[in-house]
Amino acid sequence: MNKIISDELFSNLMEQNLVDLLWNTTKLLKTPRPGWTGYMQNIVISDEQTGVLSTTFLPMTDINPATHSCVYMTLKFICSEAEKLNIALPVVTFDRCLWIKAMEVVCNKPEEFPNILIHLGGFHALMSYLGTIGQLLCGSGIEETLKTVLHMLTGKAYSRAITGHIVYEEPIEPMDTDEIQPSLPNLQSLMELYNKLYNGEIAVSEISSSTELLKLSFELQKKKNSLKRQSRTEKLCIMYLDMVDIAKVFIWAERTGNLKMHLQAIKHVLPFL
Repeated sequence: MNKIISDELFSNLMEQNLVDLLWNTTKLLKTPRPGWTGYMQNIVISDEQTGVLSTTFLPMTDINPATHSCVYMTLKFICSEAEKLNIALPVVTFDRCLWIKAMEVVCNKPEEFPNILIHLGGFHALMSYLGTIGQLLCGSGIEETLKTVLHMLTGKAYSRAITGHIVYEEPIEPMDTDEIQPSLPNLQSLMELYNKLYNGEIAVSEISSSTELLKLSFELQKKKNSLKRQSRTEKLCIMYLDMVDIAKVFIWAERTGNLKMHLQAIKHVLPFL
């Protein structure tokens, strides 16, 4: 089972990386293209219906929500309701402050909460991660570029921080270096692949069969590994590119509701926090 999950996670991440690479390749053709967010949103649009959803207002708990007692009572109520509805694993999402308290409650009383998943909201998780990127890159010159918006490097200006990092990484990406150019495949064929994906003619899973895109991915990774060995500055730049890629994977997982990809992204995020 673990092997199957690992293979699926690798497949999901590989697809997402190739999707990003395909988007990055289009800049070499100097053609108009949407931003990464618009591009990602367009290619994951699906006509499938998720079914009818319902919203129910639950009883109010007249206790200070910041206390462990309130969190404990809330979790007990959720477990009780989940049992009535035959939900094997209820998922509860908290913001960062309440998530910490909920984890403390669950860890202190594991026998009372054997089957419950405490989930940190994606917004708070990514905001903390963006703050980490800003802290690690402090002094590298990035603050001179992104200082136009207060708190962008701390992750507080969330939306603009995402846009800023995606724009900032483009000139750093070693896509158009002299070493990569000779190994570039037929760009026109990649452009055709991009157009088919963007127009919905092929699925995201189908681009992983493109040998030209896989070759470009291999050559680009080889170039990055070579740059990391040249100097500490190059190593820092490559680390920054990898961190932004992790943020993209996290956003992709959150917006598509892919729990396995979300967990894998969190696994890569945690060492930086």
